[in-house]
Amino acid sequence: KSSKMIPVMIMGKVISKKKYPWYEYIVAVVILFGVAVFILAENSDKANNSEQQTTMAGLFLLIGYLTFDSFTSQWQGHLFDDYDMSSYQMMVGVNSFSAFLTLLSLLQTGELLSSIDFVLANPLCAQHIAGFAVCGATGSMFIFYTIKNFGPLVFTMIMVTRQLVAIILSCIFYGHHIDAGGIGGAVIVFAAIGYRIYRKESDKRKKKQEQKQNELSQITQQSELKVEKQ
Repeated sequence: KSSKMIPVMIMGKVISKKKYPWYEYIVAVVILFGVAVFILAENSDKANNSEQQTTMAGLFLLIGYLTFDSFTSQWQGHLFDDYDMSSYQMMVGVNSFSAFLTLLSLLQTGELLSSIDFVLANPLCAQHIAGFAVCGATGSMFIFYTIKNFGPLVFTMIMVTRQLVAIILSCIFYGHHIDAGGIGGAVIVFAAIGYRIYRKESDKRKKKQEQKQNELSQITQQSELKVEKQ
């Protein structure tokens, strides 16, 4: 899951023919390394205390997750660009299909009526579902707004670093221990993000300077033409 940025960039080149500057690839690899170091350091004690086994089925599930997740954000960005959709239109479309597929699943397993009966018999559960739905809808608005205005790659970077920030906050509020490896991984990630921000700002300044120079050259050429005509 820490390597989500790389499949997103690959999918962007396949779907939208996007071209990323070389430093984007370096930042993606460095963030992958930093998050992996942080997560592995955080889970090292748990791994020592329990048996863990990697299976081919689990590996294929992770590959499928990375593939479909990277395709989803890039395809949403593609729809935003080609059809000028709003975040709310995207939200309605995605949630409509999600509700339809969930309904099919409930009908296929025969759990639809029993689920309704359970919610009716437990009003507190209905309140919790409503609260969860409001939070989920609010989060979806932020997600689609980010993809529409900043692109799938920025959204993926936010989601990857979110898990790191969540663990750090958990350690601060609940007194969990972070060893030197975890701190080093966090420093690597935030340094990579800082470098990306710096390069983006530098590129913006260069573009503005180039635009000003082009405008000045055009004004100079126009004035020279006027002088020649006179």
